[in-house]
Amino acid sequence: MGSIQNTEKEVCSFCRLPKAVPVQDDCNVCQESVCRNCVQMLHEDDFRYANERPEILSHARYCPRCFDEHIIPAREAYTETLERAKNVGFWTRTYRGTIPIIKRGRLEIEVKGGRDRDDILLRLGFRAAELGFNGLVHGVMASKKLRNHGYQKMEWEARALPVKVDQEKVDREEWREAHWRILSHR
Repeated sequence: MGSIQNTEKEVCSFCRLPKAVPVQDDCNVCQESVCRNCVQMLHEDDFRYANERPEILSHARYCPRCFDEHIIPAREAYTETLERAKNVGFWTRTYRGTIPIIKRGRLEIEVKGGRDRDDILLRLGFRAAELGFNGLVHGVMASKKLRNHGYQKMEWEARALPVKVDQEKVDREEWREAHWRILSHR
């Protein structure tokens, strides 16, 4: 007589279907058994501009309950901060106009390792938006060429002082400059 094998398969705790591979798709937070159809994955680019990821956001697989409880609120906060970062003003050291500054930060923000100019500005703006500022003054950006046996790429770095700017005055000044340009070309 042949030996009797244990044919019980582990069951997904959400859809109650038997899992094909019992150990591979467990939730990394609560260790619940989750099938491949129910598992929620977190991609590396989801929190790309965040300075530091909390421990809960560093896992790869989540059950639907943990995903809704931890990832969705963090993603909404990240998206809101990213939208504020896209509207952060950037003024270089050579800017000659006046900037209506309400509050200055104490330390400069420095970001290194950007892919291009837009990437480094967005990363710098994200850091300022995380701190509650809406402008960057005395900004300096630089790039350097990295060569590796016939392959080269640019690496960008930037630093600036975060400030809180009176956005209404900035908007009025931009409107005046645009209006002046229209009238001067007639």
